[in-house]
Amino acid sequence: MPDNVADLIKQLPGVGRYTGAAIASIAFSQVSGVVDGNVIRVLARLRRIGADSSSQSVVDHMWRLSNEIVDKVRPGDFNQAMMELGATVCTPKTPKCDSCPVNQLCWAYLKVDTEKEKATKNLLTVTPTAEYADIRDIECAAEKCTLCLPADEGWNQRLGVINYPQKAKKKPPRKEKTAVCVVSQTTDADETLYLILQRPQKGLLGGLWEFPSLPPMELNPNLCDQTQNEIDDLKKYLIEIHAISGKFEKLQYVDDVVHIFSHIHQTYNIFHVTTIEQRELACTQPHKWVTRSELYDSAISTAIRKVFKSYLAKMETPIKSRKRKRSVSDTKISRDQPTIESFFKSN
Repeated sequence: MPDNVADLIKQLPGVGRYTGAAIASIAFSQVSGVVDGNVIRVLARLRRIGADSSSQSVVDHMWRLSNEIVDKVRPGDFNQAMMELGATVCTPKTPKCDSCPVNQLCWAYLKVDTEKEKATKNLLTVTPTAEYADIRDIECAAEKCTLCLPADEGWNQRLGVINYPQKAKKKPPRKEKTAVCVVSQTTDADETLYLILQRPQKGLLGGLWEFPSLPPMELNPNLCDQTQNEIDDLKKYLIEIHAISGKFEKLQYVDDVVHIFSHIHQTYNIFHVTTIEQRELACTQPHKWVTRSELYDSAISTAIRKVFKSYLAKMETPIKSRKRKRSVSDTKISRDQPTIESFFKSN
């Protein structure tokens, strides 16, 4: 078992910088700091580091700070204490600053006190705490500081220490659309097969199976309906890539399906075509013909499942047995059976 960070990372698959540092310091007392989400939060508030905590420059700086302050005698205990401090006291939304054992060393906490004094207009009494809180951070000595709060945001009095750390603002998902074609064929046994292809191993949905589709295109709201262009492009794609020219019926539009990934708002324009001849396709991309049950058992994405569900709903009308309502003429009344009219006549 390696006993240092470098060998742990190098020799053990799946062990990264944090895990290696944690094992080395806790199990082997190697002097090495650790950086996880809790430690980042504690250090960001201690040193008022307001830049995006996920940026590489900030993460590197956190590692340098962690390695500088780690206890040289009991590094494992110190690292566990830092993580526990972030998990139980210096929490993301409800920090217990008054009971924090290091609040007098915390520049974010001192900043809160200073801002309170300014808000109550007690500027005539300058306390050591206020003086200390107004000292410029050593990290901010450079003209263009990459660690401070963004200039366009600044300090939010309502948030207090929760101003730190900052996370990058999520970008709205980009809007894209793609044309996807459900290609089917009917066997001699009257069984419907569907063509699916395997995506490249790398990239979005790597290695999963899908229906033939065009590469995603970013939506331009100023453009008119591009359905006809998509039909032409899809025909060309099927002809050139899958070599089924002249072997399929008319390509028809089916429906639109929207699927939202974490960063992509994807619209699938669904088309359908039935091949006339049953034969192998001349394409190098892994592909296969599958039945409906085999399709469901294949490694397909949720988006493709939604596409196929919409396709089935539009193209296949379920046949339900319906009972015909009985009319009056259908009802035969026995001559010996009394009727409601006879009841009233008898009275």
